[in-house]
Amino acid sequence: KTGESSKDLKVGTPVLPPWAKSITKGTKIEYYWSEKDGWLAGTVVDSTMILDELIITILFSDGETERIKFDPEEKARWRPGGM
Repeated sequence: KTGESSKDLKVGTPVLPPWAKSITKGTKIEYYWSEKDGWLAGTVVDSTMILDELIITILFSDGETERIKFDPEEKARWRPGGM
């Protein structure tokens, strides 16, 4: 017989998707900016791991450059380029 505590839902820590680990300078990616702007294509100009956070600098197709934290909880906002 198991106790009630064994029925508790166990939620793990969000992790980066496997393809995120291959993001390097020159990688083509797309980022979901907003409902208005939708998916924006860009090219990685820098990526840095700081502790367990991936910080990506992206040159978007509109000419803007943004430095964005790749948040595993928001991984649905990112996808490899050309999808």
